[in-house]
Amino acid sequence: MRVLVLEQGQSWSGNERNCSFLNTGNGRFVNTSSVTGVEFVDDARSMAPVDWDNDGDLDMIIKNRTAPRLRAIRNDYDSKGHYLAIDLVATKGHPDAIGANVVIEAGGKQFIRRVYCGDAFLSQRSRRLHFSFGQIETLDKLTVNWTHGPSESFENVPLDRTLRITQGEKELPSVEVPRGAEFRKAAHKALERGGKPVVRVPLIAKLPMEPFPLPSFRAPDRVVRDMGGKPLLINLWATWCGGCKAELSEFHERAEDLSEVGLQVVPLTPEDPSMHQAGRQMLAKFGLENQAGHADENLMGAIRVLITEVIGESRDAPMPTSLLIDAEGRLCVIYLGPVSVDVLLEDVGRMRLASPDSYVSTEQFGGGRWTTTRERHYRLMARGFRLLGFGELERYYQELARERRDKK
Repeated sequence: MRVLVLEQGQSWSGNERNCSFLNTGNGRFVNTSSVTGVEFVDDARSMAPVDWDNDGDLDMIIKNRTAPRLRAIRNDYDSKGHYLAIDLVATKGHPDAIGANVVIEAGGKQFIRRVYCGDAFLSQRSRRLHFSFGQIETLDKLTVNWTHGPSESFENVPLDRTLRITQGEKELPSVEVPRGAEFRKAAHKALERGGKPVVRVPLIAKLPMEPFPLPSFRAPDRVVRDMGGKPLLINLWATWCGGCKAELSEFHERAEDLSEVGLQVVPLTPEDPSMHQAGRQMLAKFGLENQAGHADENLMGAIRVLITEVIGESRDAPMPTSLLIDAEGRLCVIYLGPVSVDVLLEDVGRMRLASPDSYVSTEQFGGGRWTTTRERHYRLMARGFRLLGFGELERYYQELARERRDKK
């Protein structure tokens, strides 16, 4: 590994996009990488949040192993929420108050921040403690737990400013901080996120999936073969996904074009059932509620088995992800990310040109003749479906494996 990393410039995590996650407050996290703008393919190593321009929200400094060595990501989200920044000055123990923490009670919640000396891999955030309170208007109590000496509490603490709290003093003076005018004037350019590593993945060998579960809210036992022998698009989406909403809106606006080629859109959401009502209301606005359903954890696992068979081992599919299936119930194209209606119409047309008796399609690539046959790993897929508890899928792919073996 020394030769690979130090001498050849390879990486432990090359070509892996950065990720950011939002804490929803209920023990779960939502992937917000695409909307925060941090999903660079940089070989990132560490990150430090800091209010660089002193405007009340946290910006981000990212350190990479490769160029660019540093990225300063400025947070310009137009938030109406309240904040408080605190500088601690200790008169006993460590003068930088390392180890002390501040507990703020507000809105029936507790907000806790601690002063660290090295709090992440190869990085250290500012010693200034930053609190965000959203729409909470007043603070009930602020307590400083010093490492040396008794705790101190304060009430009637003002918001939206930087305070300096000195151990043993009752006053809470505001700190005059520059608002980052020079930082904002500095030369910069718009974020270039670049394209996804893979956007449209046409299959050389179509993948049969007639008994694959396709539950709807109205018909939980529905499978692909129940869709009436028409092409369909399985669309994975979520209410928090801006790209999903834009994609669904285009499906709605061009519903007639999709109907002309017989394409049925089947939206499936992996979100928690508590979000289903809001999701169904949103889908109703786009005219897509009737076919929609829920993809639970097991079904998402089954979809990952399909995607892994096509493109290899991968992490969870991004939102949105779509699977285009022909009238014979065979997977023909995978779209990682939003897909336009124009692209869908072209691909449906290509599927119709392909022979329905052939599992190998050249039309997705503009025609041609293949000199070798792409063989699917049906037995491995069957094992994956067995581990997920999909007995019918296991038997189906085992049978496909036997049929292929008998033909040899």
